[in-house]
Amino acid sequence: KYVRTYAHLLNNVFYLKLEESFWEHYKQVCISESIWSSPMLKNIAKENNLFRFKFKTQVQLEKHYQLIQKRLRTAENNLNQYKQQPIHESIDINTLSTIMTAFVRQGQHKLCAEFERKKLILQFDAIDHR
Repeated sequence: KYVRTYAHLLNNVFYLKLEESFWEHYKQVCISESIWSSPMLKNIAKENNLFRFKFKTQVQLEKHYQLIQKRLRTAENNLNQYKQQPIHESIDINTLSTIMTAFVRQGQHKLCAEFERKKLILQFDAIDHR
């Protein structure tokens, strides 16, 4: 039970780090391309295949990014608190941590690839938006 819960908490932390990385990239693209408050008619978006990402305003993006960071801090705190619990003396927490980190990262391989794909799509949409 300890290992399962530890893996779940670790998975949440890594997922939120991926999400934070994506939104940081999103923010950088919006800044570099000055996409912020550029309202676009639906028919123009459709003609240019820009339906994949609806660009957010700077305020919306900041709120969303802050929410992700808050969730990440909460997840990290939950993980750190859980790691403080006493466990069976035959288990080395450092070894367990190393193994579980590798296990969770391997399990999130496809998820990482999906986030990278989203970053590319965002980049292409930003270029098309010019």
